[in-house]
Amino acid sequence: MLTGRQLYLLRVRDNDLSDEQLSELLNIRVNDIITYEYGLKPIPEELYIKWESLVNQKLFLQ
Repeated sequence: MLTGRQLYLLRVRDNDLSDEQLSELLNIRVNDIITYEYGLKPIPEELYIKWESLVNQKLFLQ
């Protein structure tokens, strides 16, 4: 399982997804994304699965 920080690095470096785009795709607030990415709160499992699949999907398409 990747940490929030690792998901952040994949998203920013490899996928070029903004906070706003990711929040729309995950249907959560931008503040929640930042909280999870900085490890202030653990990412709920269901959200993590969705988030990881989005990041992996974007990596695969590039």
